[in-house]
Amino acid sequence: MSLNCNELNVILSELDLPGSFIQEIVQPAYDFLALRTIKHGELRNIVICTGANACRINETKSRITKNEKPLRFHEFLRSHVQGMRINSCSQIGLDRIVKMDVSTWQQKYYIYIRLWSGAANVIVTDEGGTILDCMYRRPKRKEVTGETFIIEERLPTEEEKARAAEKFPVRSFEGEAFEGLSFNRKIDIFYTEHAATLSRESLLAQAEKWYKIGRASCRERV
Repeated sequence: MSLNCNELNVILSELDLPGSFIQEIVQPAYDFLALRTIKHGELRNIVICTGANACRINETKSRITKNEKPLRFHEFLRSHVQGMRINSCSQIGLDRIVKMDVSTWQQKYYIYIRLWSGAANVIVTDEGGTILDCMYRRPKRKEVTGETFIIEERLPTEEEKARAAEKFPVRSFEGEAFEGLSFNRKIDIFYTEHAATLSRESLLAQAEKWYKIGRASCRERV
């Protein structure tokens, strides 16, 4: 189960990323990023997962392993984003899209982290919205280098917030293991413990998706 919009707001509130510097970026897998940030001398590991059923951003206490062969998107982030300051970081409306404003004294980028199962992505743009690179390049969605990333940034109404709070409650995670912990820590423990199950669900979801595409293709030929 991926983070819902209200859980995402709790996560971001606890992280308090504005004012942090991105000290290091690691990409151990195609659907997983880790940002090592520092703020007021405190180091944190922030993970971004775009895997189906496990889309999230949260702080982790787990050790992050490096990929033996650096991935394309990681190379881009290390060259262009590593070392930048996080000026702001917030969810766009209730859309489960995080917008991160990062900069140096001479350069400014926006990082959009879309946490939708089945259509998740991390997209980096310049100030004008031109895409510099993406975690997943999707030409049909115009999510490739050189295209313009357009997204409506609208504040939700109080009525929309109330409906979302009722429909998408923040999980409580009952049990002694979760007592007295921050929501970030609870999320970290939950996804660490259920990693194998979630990976299996992701594989089954992918198989079901391709099965449906195959059946539709067969019908078209007939």
